[in-house]
Amino acid sequence: LGDGIKTEKNVINNYTYNSADGGIKAVVSYTNEVVADLDLKKTNSEGNTLSGAIFELKKWEGNDWKTVNDNIEVDNTEGNKELTSLLAGRYMLTETKAPDGYSKLGSSIYFKVENGTVTLTDKDGNPTGEGFELWQLDIRSTTPVLIVFTS
Repeated sequence: LGDGIKTEKNVINNYTYNSADGGIKAVVSYTNEVVADLDLKKTNSEGNTLSGAIFELKKWEGNDWKTVNDNIEVDNTEGNKELTSLLAGRYMLTETKAPDGYSKLGSSIYFKVENGTVTLTDKDGNPTGEGFELWQLDIRSTTPVLIVFTS
């Protein structure tokens, strides 16, 4: 450290916590996980965006689907992401309410998040490729966009 500078390490050995000393006893741990955001867009067959669709998101945990959020309203505003900070895992997205004058999707949309990447899958978690006739995943922007078509 330089000439004439004395260094010491101040280490406390054999310390036992005593609540009368003040403060709290705690354990802190950090886990860094890569998460993903997903923007939902609901459109009609001509590609015009629709408002009023409500979705439910479930995540596969153990042997069952657990509800993450049961009231996700699609907001077609640019830059608004309906699904944020999705941790790694398998997900099921189900439309519970269609926009006025339209029908709900006949099946759920399955996808997985892995290392911050969103991939469409079947109900068992196997990749499905590009998507289906009723929905597609657009990954050209920094946030993936799930476009859901309706009739």
